[in-house]
Amino acid sequence: MEEQTDGVAVSPQMAVTEVLRRMPHAANVFEDADIDYCCKGSSSLADAAAAAGFTCDELMARIAAQPRGNAVDWSTRPLSELTRFLTADHGQSVAQDIPALRAGLESLATLHPFHPELRRAARLVGDFAAAVTAHATREERELFPCITQLESAGTNGDERPRVRIGQLVLREFVEHRGFHEQLRTIRELLCRVRLDSSAEILADLLTITADVHHHIYLENSVLYGRAIELENALRARQETAAV
Repeated sequence: MEEQTDGVAVSPQMAVTEVLRRMPHAANVFEDADIDYCCKGSSSLADAAAAAGFTCDELMARIAAQPRGNAVDWSTRPLSELTRFLTADHGQSVAQDIPALRAGLESLATLHPFHPELRRAARLVGDFAAAVTAHATREERELFPCITQLESAGTNGDERPRVRIGQLVLREFVEHRGFHEQLRTIRELLCRVRLDSSAEILADLLTITADVHHHIYLENSVLYGRAIELENALRARQETAAV
């Protein structure tokens, strides 16, 4: 049964991603509740709440209290606009945020050699940085242009890409899950360190983690899904025209 939350109809059986589509500002609540909305967004709101130790009513009350802000509803914006946004976000993360976190961790590990968790965390951030850089480069060179071409085909009747989008995104889903787990491990390592000087690094990590989670959500649950639907519609249209 659907209920009104902040003027929007939701139900315990609704998928987490559908709740986000209707209320984009709920992402902050899910992040604070440690609910995996980026890689497990197909879970029902009821299951996600229970796994995090909340009731649905408690979770929805938190969402209702969350400021709406200026969250963009990417489910209705052009796919080309979304790919541009994601590309800019890649640049911010790869060129600035993650390198700054890595440098801070390496400096802290050098200052406190008797905390091996810091050295492990720094090593993992280095691996994470390299993997994210390669991942983002491949998306921008291979996947995003195909999606933009699909959108153009849907608008102008151009030929759709020969490579199926589903073939390209499968690896993306797997790597996204890996990134999610890497960030969780790094956070767990930092939480073991009881140093005043590590608190700022942990805060930076949590900010980056929230940004990465939202980025993955936009790709997994918005961009890829819409692109596959568009491709299927174009394929059906072409098959019909060929009869």
